[in-house]
Amino acid sequence: MLLITGKYILINWIRLSDVIAGGGKILARILYGLLSESFRMAREIEQHFTRMELRAITLKKSEICMKELKNITAVMILLAGLPLALTTAQADELLERENAAKRASIDLIKRLGAELKTEMRNNGADGAIKVCRDLAPKINSEVSRLNGWRVTRVSDKVRNPMLGTPDVWEGKVLEDFEQRAAKGEAYADMIHGETVTENGRQYYRFMKPITVAEVCTTCHGSSEQIPASVKAQLAMEYPHDRATGYAPGDLRGAISIKQPMDAPLSTGFVRDANFQPIIASDQ
Repeated sequence: MLLITGKYILINWIRLSDVIAGGGKILARILYGLLSESFRMAREIEQHFTRMELRAITLKKSEICMKELKNITAVMILLAGLPLALTTAQADELLERENAAKRASIDLIKRLGAELKTEMRNNGADGAIKVCRDLAPKINSEVSRLNGWRVTRVSDKVRNPMLGTPDVWEGKVLEDFEQRAAKGEAYADMIHGETVTENGRQYYRFMKPITVAEVCTTCHGSSEQIPASVKAQLAMEYPHDRATGYAPGDLRGAISIKQPMDAPLSTGFVRDANFQPIIASDQ
């Protein structure tokens, strides 16, 4: 009975170790050592059992062995809780980073939209160009410095290829946004965030779609919608411009935020006498 029970416990330890080993290589090595010792002691028990006749020395060794097995069990139970605790802490951190990135991107979209409306009301369509050209990069530089993030706007049809061209990861997320929209999901409800490793360093990367509003068609709409003066200015400042031909509701691009995981999470904002807090972008 003792032998059968010992084997049953060992089998279940093996299954448990398979689960725990996923928590890290160091933990897996510890468990491997513990299990190896368990099997060694189990083999000693078997060697001293002969036709169900127990000898005094066998009983003594069995008592010692079972005591050690209990100690190993306690250690394994303790170690089994470590991956879960680490996973919970990591999940909490990722949620905090996602929420911070989400707030930042929503603030940016609202701020730029308000600035565009104000500029067009005061200076007409020609003045709207400088909002994306001048204001967004200025805010981006300041907030990126305060947070230690990289915050930008990207699109598959860029106006300024030096600032708005997506990398491979961003390009795949933009495609995913379009596929989700084709299935009926609203761009306004979409976000995408994940942890990635680049050049040996971990980052939390986040994107939120930017859709074309009615006010945007003055600079990004069809040829018929863009005034002649705006066309001339765009041709002069952006000779490689591809960011036209959009209709309201189209996917213009996305806010892209890149947070180093080894840097503490912070939420720095730009403020002045006239503006609400906002996190920056450039394109």
